[in-house]
Amino acid sequence: MDELERIRNKHSKKKKDSNKSINLTKFLLVIILTLITLIAIKKDIKFKELFYKYIYEDSINFAKINEYYEKIFGSYIPFEDTTNKVTPVFNEKLTYISSNKYLDGVKLTVENNYLVPVLQSGLVVYMGEKEGYGNTVIVQGIDGIDIWYGNVTNISISLYDYIDKKSLLGTTKDDVLYLVYKKDGEILNYEEYL
Repeated sequence: MDELERIRNKHSKKKKDSNKSINLTKFLLVIILTLITLIAIKKDIKFKELFYKYIYEDSINFAKINEYYEKIFGSYIPFEDTTNKVTPVFNEKLTYISSNKYLDGVKLTVENNYLVPVLQSGLVVYMGEKEGYGNTVIVQGIDGIDIWYGNVTNISISLYDYIDKKSLLGTTKDDVLYLVYKKDGEILNYEEYL
């Protein structure tokens, strides 16, 4: 019995050491890529102009970057415990009674205090008041489309959270939900996405 426990402990220690070396490798890879980028910016004027154009002038899709990062490297939290992963209870689709064009998007009539599902996985990039929409949450989707959820309250997420499709965003303040779809600052036709 003691021999079996000793073998298990030895195997567990090897696994922990292996995880530490993988995390160190990831960290060093990030440092190397950062240094290469900084050196290239310093040495090449064209690269510097291109870098500044994409960083300061264009909108970066952080949700897509996060998705690729997790696909390649796994979680960015190195000590995440995946053995006790909690399965969400809320997994709903958007249902509404009627829809009408409203400002830049659509006004949906829903049940009073409707539980609002997330329509596309992405990153929460804004939370606050928007004129005409009330309390608004903007989620930058992994497909590059920003979805505005207006007239929401009891929000169950925080700014810069990565949220999954069909998870709970919050509830409507009454029986109205406003949605706006934008990509690269351009308003999209909501009918294609509902």
